[in-house]
Amino acid sequence: MTVRGRLHGALLATAVLVAACGGGGVKPIALDGSPRFPDAEGVVTSVTVKKITLDGGRTYDVSRKLQSFSTYTMETVPLLQRKGQYVQIGLHGHTMVWIGTIGAPVPQKPPVVFYLGRLVRIDGSRLVFRDGTVLRLGPSVTSPTKSGLVRVEIDPSQHAVRQVSIP
Repeated sequence: MTVRGRLHGALLATAVLVAACGGGGVKPIALDGSPRFPDAEGVVTSVTVKKITLDGGRTYDVSRKLQSFSTYTMETVPLLQRKGQYVQIGLHGHTMVWIGTIGAPVPQKPPVVFYLGRLVRIDGSRLVFRDGTVLRLGPSVTSPTKSGLVRVEIDPSQHAVRQVSIP
Protein backbone atom coordinates (compact mmCIF):
# COMPACT_ATOMS: atom_id res chain seq x y z
CA MET A 1 0.00 0.00 0.00
CA THR A 2 1.29 3.46 -0.85
CA VAL A 3 1.87 6.22 1.68
CA ARG A 4 -1.05 8.09 0.13
CA GLY A 5 -3.27 5.02 0.54
CA ARG A 6 -2.26 4.58 4.17
CA LEU A 7 -2.91 8.25 4.87
CA HIS A 8 -6.34 8.03 3.23
CA GLY A 9 -7.15 4.93 5.30
CA ALA A 10 -6.02 6.59 8.52
CA LEU A 11 -8.09 9.69 7.79
CA LEU A 12 -11.14 7.56 7.02
CA ALA A 13 -10.70 5.55 10.23
CA THR A 14 -10.35 8.76 12.24
CA ALA A 15 -13.49 10.22 10.65
CA VAL A 16 -15.48 7.08 11.45
CA LEU A 17 -14.20 7.08 15.05
CA VAL A 18 -15.06 10.76 15.54
CA ALA A 19 -18.55 10.24 14.09
CA ALA A 20 -19.14 7.20 16.28
CA CYS A 21 -18.11 9.13 19.39
CA GLY A 22 -20.39 12.02 18.56
CA GLY A 23 -17.55 14.31 17.52
CA GLY A 24 -18.54 17.93 17.12
CA GLY A 25 -21.30 17.43 19.67
CA VAL A 26 -21.65 18.63 23.21
CA LYS A 27 -19.41 17.12 25.88
CA PRO A 28 -21.25 15.58 28.84
CA ILE A 29 -21.11 17.59 32.04
CA ALA A 30 -19.14 16.13 34.91
CA LEU A 31 -21.30 15.07 37.82
CA ASP A 32 -18.42 15.36 40.26
CA GLY A 33 -19.45 18.39 42.28
CA SER A 34 -18.16 20.91 39.76
CA PRO A 35 -20.48 23.95 39.68
CA ARG A 36 -23.31 23.64 37.13
CA PHE A 37 -24.47 27.08 36.05
CA PRO A 38 -27.95 26.60 34.56
CA ASP A 39 -29.04 28.29 31.36
CA ALA A 40 -32.68 28.12 32.46
CA GLU A 41 -34.74 26.84 35.37
CA GLY A 42 -38.36 26.47 36.32
CA VAL A 43 -41.21 24.05 36.81
CA VAL A 44 -41.68 21.44 34.08
CA THR A 45 -45.21 21.92 32.75
CA SER A 46 -44.94 19.64 29.71
CA VAL A 47 -42.41 16.99 28.70
CA THR A 48 -41.96 14.44 25.92
CA VAL A 49 -38.86 12.68 24.64
CA LYS A 50 -38.51 15.51 22.08
CA LYS A 51 -39.67 18.70 23.86
CA ILE A 52 -39.80 20.20 27.34
CA THR A 53 -41.70 23.27 28.52
CA LEU A 54 -40.83 25.23 31.65
CA ASP A 55 -43.31 27.46 33.48
CA GLY A 56 -45.87 26.99 30.72
CA GLY A 57 -44.06 29.17 28.21
CA ARG A 58 -40.44 28.33 27.46
CA THR A 59 -40.07 25.28 25.23
CA TYR A 60 -36.80 23.57 24.32
CA ASP A 61 -35.79 20.62 22.18
CA VAL A 62 -34.42 17.58 24.05
CA SER A 63 -31.03 16.18 23.08
CA ARG A 64 -30.88 12.49 22.22
CA LYS A 65 -27.83 12.37 24.53
CA LEU A 66 -29.58 14.14 27.42
CA GLN A 67 -28.19 13.80 30.96
CA SER A 68 -31.13 13.69 33.37
CA PHE A 69 -30.16 13.45 37.05
CA SER A 70 -31.03 14.30 40.63
CA THR A 71 -29.06 17.26 41.98
CA TYR A 72 -28.84 15.50 45.35
CA THR A 73 -27.52 12.07 44.32
CA MET A 74 -26.27 12.57 40.74
CA GLU A 75 -28.21 9.41 39.87
CA THR A 76 -29.96 9.21 36.53
CA VAL A 77 -33.68 9.94 36.73
CA PRO A 78 -36.33 9.42 34.01
CA LEU A 79 -37.02 12.57 32.00
CA LEU A 80 -40.72 11.87 31.50
CA GLN A 81 -41.26 11.82 35.27
CA ARG A 82 -40.01 15.39 35.70
CA LYS A 83 -43.43 16.98 35.07
CA GLY A 84 -44.34 19.22 38.01
CA GLN A 85 -40.73 19.32 39.26
CA TYR A 86 -38.51 22.38 39.67
CA VAL A 87 -35.44 21.82 37.51
CA GLN A 88 -32.32 23.48 36.20
CA ILE A 89 -31.28 22.89 32.61
CA GLY A 90 -28.22 23.32 30.44
CA LEU A 91 -28.67 24.32 26.83
CA HIS A 92 -26.70 23.99 23.63
CA GLY A 93 -28.44 26.52 21.43
CA HIS A 94 -32.13 25.77 21.88
CA THR A 95 -31.54 22.12 22.82
CA MET A 96 -31.54 20.90 26.41
CA VAL A 97 -28.44 18.76 27.02
CA TRP A 98 -28.77 18.31 30.79
CA ILE A 99 -31.51 18.56 33.39
CA GLY A 100 -31.00 18.51 37.15
CA THR A 101 -34.04 17.94 39.33
CA ILE A 102 -34.22 19.97 42.54
CA GLY A 103 -37.71 19.12 43.83
CA ALA A 104 -41.44 19.62 43.71
CA PRO A 105 -42.95 22.99 44.59
CA VAL A 106 -44.93 22.97 47.83
CA PRO A 107 -48.45 24.14 46.92
CA GLN A 108 -48.78 27.02 49.34
CA LYS A 109 -49.30 30.74 48.77
CA PRO A 110 -46.82 31.67 47.38
CA PRO A 111 -45.36 28.32 46.20
CA VAL A 112 -41.89 27.34 47.43
CA VAL A 113 -39.27 24.75 46.53
CA PHE A 114 -36.99 23.57 49.33
CA TYR A 115 -33.37 22.61 48.80
CA LEU A 116 -31.03 21.27 51.49
CA GLY A 117 -27.33 21.24 50.70
CA ARG A 118 -23.75 21.95 51.75
CA LEU A 119 -22.87 25.49 50.79
CA VAL A 120 -19.28 25.70 49.56
CA ARG A 121 -19.10 29.39 48.74
CA ILE A 122 -21.00 32.48 47.78
CA ASP A 123 -19.98 33.73 44.35
CA GLY A 124 -21.45 37.22 43.97
CA SER A 125 -25.21 36.67 43.90
CA ARG A 126 -24.94 32.89 43.56
CA LEU A 127 -24.80 30.11 46.12
CA VAL A 128 -22.49 27.25 45.08
CA PHE A 129 -23.08 23.84 46.69
CA ARG A 130 -20.85 20.79 47.11
CA ASP A 131 -23.04 18.69 44.77
CA GLY A 132 -22.52 21.28 41.97
CA THR A 133 -25.91 22.98 42.28
CA VAL A 134 -25.75 26.75 41.76
CA LEU A 135 -28.68 28.91 42.91
CA ARG A 136 -29.25 32.64 42.40
CA LEU A 137 -29.99 34.80 45.42
CA GLY A 138 -33.06 37.00 45.16
CA PRO A 139 -32.83 40.75 45.75
CA SER A 140 -31.63 41.67 49.25
CA VAL A 141 -31.37 37.99 50.31
CA THR A 142 -28.30 37.04 52.32
CA SER A 143 -26.97 33.83 53.77
CA PRO A 144 -26.37 33.46 57.53
CA THR A 145 -23.17 31.52 56.73
CA LYS A 146 -20.55 31.35 53.97
CA SER A 147 -20.31 27.56 54.11
CA GLY A 148 -21.94 24.53 55.68
CA LEU A 149 -25.33 22.87 55.66
CA VAL A 150 -28.15 25.26 54.74
CA ARG A 151 -31.83 25.08 53.91
CA VAL A 152 -32.85 27.17 50.94
CA GLU A 153 -36.30 28.37 49.92
CA ILE A 154 -36.57 28.94 46.17
CA ASP A 155 -39.29 31.11 44.65
CA PRO A 156 -40.24 29.01 41.60
CA SER A 157 -41.82 31.95 39.79
CA GLN A 158 -38.73 34.16 40.17
CA HIS A 159 -36.14 31.34 39.87
CA ALA A 160 -34.35 32.81 42.84
CA VAL A 161 -33.59 32.03 46.47
CA ARG A 162 -35.88 33.95 48.81
CA GLN A 163 -34.46 32.66 52.10
CA VAL A 164 -31.38 30.84 53.39
CA SER A 165 -31.35 29.36 56.89
CA ILE A 166 -29.31 26.97 58.99
CA PRO A 167 -31.35 23.81 59.67
